Amino acid sequence: MAYSRHKYVDADFDTTAQHVRQILDSEGFATPCEVNVTDSFRNLLGKEFRNYLILMVGQPSMAHEAMSSDPHIGTLLPGNLVIYEQVGGSVIAAMDPALLKQLAEPVPEQLGQAMETLLEKLFERITS
Repeated sequence: MAYSRHKYVDADFDTTAQHVRQILDSEGFATPCEVNVTDSFRNLLGKEFRNYLILMVGQPSMAHEAMSSDPHIGTLLPGNLVIYEQVGGSVIAAMDPALLKQLAEPVPEQLGQAMETLLEKLFERITS
């Protein structure tokens, strides 16, 4: 089973990252944390790596509702959205929401649907 969904974008890494942040913000999703993997590998390991960013994405009201009913679901939240440099462009990838539904039963339907809708809108709106 595929564990992620992804989309290739014919735009450079910085442009893609900026556009993704704008779309997330306009759709009401927060990114409480970002991990710059490139800088982390350089600083911690002394190794170079392609431009790679992990955005931890969530919708606070739904996360609160989900974690109020099942505190363990926090192990799956927030969801990671990655953006990385690929030859000639960038790739955006996230966990397949169907996998979340399989991992955490019952997942509040609102949360699973929100993730599904976000990916659809993000992939539709991002420049390809």
